Amino acid sequence: MRYMIALLIVVIWSSLALSQGINNPCGNTASTTVPGCMIYGTSANTAAQGNDSRITGAAQQTGITTWVPTDASGAGLTFTSVSVNYTRIGNMVYVYGTLTYPITADTNGAVIGGLPVAVANDNYAAVPTIAQNPNGNPGWQIRAVKNTSTFILYNITGAAQLTNAQMTGATIYFMLIYPAA
Repeated sequence: MRYMIALLIVVIWSSLALSQGINNPCGNTASTTVPGCMIYGTSANTAAQGNDSRITGAAQQTGITTWVPTDASGAGLTFTSVSVNYTRIGNMVYVYGTLTYPITADTNGAVIGGLPVAVANDNYAAVPTIAQNPNGNPGWQIRAVKNTSTFILYNITGAAQLTNAQMTGATIYFMLIYPAA
């Protein structure tokens, strides 16, 4: 009998908590502001677009947004066939897209700049990811450079930075995830 009473109390408390929003600290309306809440909705004012009033501070999100990659190697190169986007969720930035290097004999290290959000100044921010070349190349590593808005291209083993000349005419597909500064 004691177990039945305890179960009944838990069920009643749970029902009250749900109806009062106790288990939903973000609330059910856009007028509720709780730092760190990430709510996805279906209206024009959704959290996925980064303009929901319930998302504040470090938890702020952006929708899918474009950015402009630049040559940060010092060679003044212009990329073509550029299609890049990014999304920021909290402190994490997701940068992805494709671009084609111009034909060049420049031997400077291949560095792409213009990241939409600066990279955190911590070693864990420079964890490499793989970039793909649809033209038969085995691929490359890309690494964010901490405390900058750039990333560097390396050979697939990560042992050597690639040069612009090694990237000449190459198309790369990439996705880089890094913590924001």
